[in-house]
Amino acid sequence: GHPETELENRHSRRGWQSMQFPKYPQELILQFDQTYEVRELRILSHQSRICSKIHVSMGSGSGIRNTKFKGLGCLTLDSNERS
Repeated sequence: GHPETELENRHSRRGWQSMQFPKYPQELILQFDQTYEVRELRILSHQSRICSKIHVSMGSGSGIRNTKFKGLGCLTLDSNERS
């Protein structure tokens, strides 16, 4: 896999990838040092390593334990078997 620190560099071409045979569900939390208005979230999936479902949530608070998350929705991705 590739560590989540790959997401800190916008010029990185590797991105994040879980380890082989991970426990599910996988969680990826993006934490910022100040408040931002998020207008768009782009998710790029590898052509052969496709997750089946992505739950998107947002929250604010001081630290993960003190943050209340609100679910924004769920995306399902095609397995790419037809192509």
